[in-house]
Amino acid sequence: MIKYAPVLKWKAGERDSIKKLDDSQVNQISPIIELVDSISEHELLKEIHETGLKSAFIDTIYSDISLEFYEKLNSINGITDLKLIPVFYIDDLFDDFSVIDTYDEISIRLEIPEPIDSLSYNKLFKEILKKTHTKIDIILDLIFIEDVQAATLKSVALKETLSQIKKYCMNINKLIISSTSFPNNLSDLEAGEEKKYKRYEFKIFNKIYELPEYKDFINKLIYSDYGVNKFTDTEMDFSKLQYGILPKIKYTTDSFYYVQKGKKDRIKNVYTISVFDMCDKIINSNFFYGKKFSYGDKKIHEKASERKGPGGNKDWVTISTTHHITVILKQLSN
Repeated sequence: MIKYAPVLKWKAGERDSIKKLDDSQVNQISPIIELVDSISEHELLKEIHETGLKSAFIDTIYSDISLEFYEKLNSINGITDLKLIPVFYIDDLFDDFSVIDTYDEISIRLEIPEPIDSLSYNKLFKEILKKTHTKIDIILDLIFIEDVQAATLKSVALKETLSQIKKYCMNINKLIISSTSFPNNLSDLEAGEEKKYKRYEFKIFNKIYELPEYKDFINKLIYSDYGVNKFTDTEMDFSKLQYGILPKIKYTTDSFYYVQKGKKDRIKNVYTISVFDMCDKIINSNFFYGKKFSYGDKKIHEKASERKGPGGNKDWVTISTTHHITVILKQLSN
């Protein structure tokens, strides 16, 4: 049963993170794959098959790929047991709702709260959530939640949207609630500094899960978040590239994200706070999950103990993502 739909950019590090999960974990996730690079339908199928995934949502909004990609992918994937679900946006559908008839299952990704200049969500629900042979999944995306005030306001907006679609509950296949509290920019983190960022995503999801007025959605609800690596590329400070980028370690806990940044003596060209030092700090903290918890935790423990090979950006995406997914699945199992 699918419990979790992590949003992934589908770079090498993210793909490798899925390969490091065990089969039972892979069977509980259906990632929202945001394609950011051009790729052929056959190559994408090959890459997804290699991870062992049984299902995934495919989102092309951040690439130059046209919506025809979905149709081609759908046609060549017909002979496999892999379920690939295209992600549509409201602008894709409003002029022609019949496009959904091409597929067995589609998803519609909607920003929460409803943007003031958006086409009407209520009208969309009336038109699209009718009896149809196509299964309709709704992704309600709260995007970034900066603080408790934003969490409160977005929770209210989420409940308003849920109230609109409650009457169509029988016609909704899956209901995915997505958000992130992980900052989209870590430029405020000074060299050698560490910070904790409170996680609001799970609290918002649990609120909805526990409210009796949404009990009809319980068996359709799927948790989703952006993990800790969606904005990795945007963290680069290009003015400092001549000195190299300072390493960062991102570590998810049940209630907060922990982020550390390395430090370097520019004169001597040596790290005064290295990757190994940061790993050592994590394994000696009261929030370390233990070296057997996940592939990511095992590698963090190894680097702290053996102090060999700090690893590149791709390696750390894999380490932090496998740990993050394992934390989320553990929380959802409770």
